[in-house]
Amino acid sequence: MESMVTVILEEYGDLHRSVLQFLMAVKSIEFEVLYTVFVKLVIKCLLEKHHPEPSSSDQEEQLRDLLRQARPELPTLSPESLVKTIALINRELASLDLEIVETLAQDDEKNINVSFVNTKSSPSIKLSTSYTEKEISVINELIDQMFESPFDDEDNLTYSLSYTQALNVAKRNIQTITDAQKFINKLESSGWLETVKGKYTLSARALAELKSYLISKFETKSAENPDGTVSLCHGCKELITMGYRCSKSRCYVCFHEHCRDLFTQSHRTETCPADQCDSSLENMVSFY
Repeated sequence: MESMVTVILEEYGDLHRSVLQFLMAVKSIEFEVLYTVFVKLVIKCLLEKHHPEPSSSDQEEQLRDLLRQARPELPTLSPESLVKTIALINRELASLDLEIVETLAQDDEKNINVSFVNTKSSPSIKLSTSYTEKEISVINELIDQMFESPFDDEDNLTYSLSYTQALNVAKRNIQTITDAQKFINKLESSGWLETVKGKYTLSARALAELKSYLISKFETKSAENPDGTVSLCHGCKELITMGYRCSKSRCYVCFHEHCRDLFTQSHRTETCPADQCDSSLENMVSFY
């Protein structure tokens, strides 16, 4: 069976198309959940390829029994098998401006999100097949409000909006309050927005899909560009919209909590890594 699995994994075929179709349908999913789906798809491919007609062979019975399990395991498969499968799919998608990306959840180092994204830069292009022109205007304005001036009146960094703020944006473009409320709920249920401590922020999938657009439009904040408004984690270098920032508001350094812990351990320092900043990493300010 090991050699059969190797062939299925290494040659782009039904397995890869099935994984792609699944991700196109769900858009974003936790890696651990996707791995269970992946194992089941491999088992189905084994059955279809090597046992197209029902029989009573021991191997076929074993495979069908595995398929009935909630979380089946094959000794020849590992999470690395899924990572390699995704890489092979991405080679096929490269010319289509599409990509499957893996990102660490901002608030949980053990949780990896896998998202199917359109790598074209403009939200208008990405959303044109799913939303009306007015709805796209709402989405663009929500993004602008989150990223144009992320510091509030009390000097708190925040890339999120309250329900009232989001609703007010929607009401300016959508006729009735009821329709505006429904649209905000739709953005959350479709995975563009997520709720963090009662506020709306861009989801992991949205951040992955809009990364190049956000950096291009708002620019990253750095020592060389203090006026940029997009923050990157100093540890993993990914977009960060929740985590910890330096206690000096003009300093650009931000960390996810787990990235800060790794940084302090590996560099054996508790001092902010920005030049000419002596703030303690222990005194960093949380934001969301």
